[in-house]
Amino acid sequence: MSRGAVAKAFLRLLLYLAIALGFLVAVGGLGVYMARTGLRVPPFRWVEFIGTTPIIFWIVIKRLRNLWHHARFWLTAGALLVVHVLVFTEVLVNCPWWPPVWLVPIFVIETPFLFLALDKFGAHHAR
Repeated sequence: MSRGAVAKAFLRLLLYLAIALGFLVAVGGLGVYMARTGLRVPPFRWVEFIGTTPIIFWIVIKRLRNLWHHARFWLTAGALLVVHVLVFTEVLVNCPWWPPVWLVPIFVIETPFLFLALDKFGAHHAR
């Protein structure tokens, strides 16, 4: 195996570890929320949010595979993910009446904006 192939495999491993860590943090955060509120079953809107967020980001990131080698792409993706999580956590915590079905159209609208932002700022047109 060449050095380049080993480096590529290592970076892919790091990506998968980061995804797993993010999922564990999300599930842990939901556990803390449930413990603080005394809930035994998580609200569906939280399950939907935790389930759809990685899918949305996977769709966008997968389509921009040609930018994966740019560090700026990953920094932009990480920043967008943090903003996404902070905004929706704030909404879900402070708007208990928020119906889960509203997340679907919002995510459908948000996905193209994520794609455009990552495409424009993720590599600073250094293709």
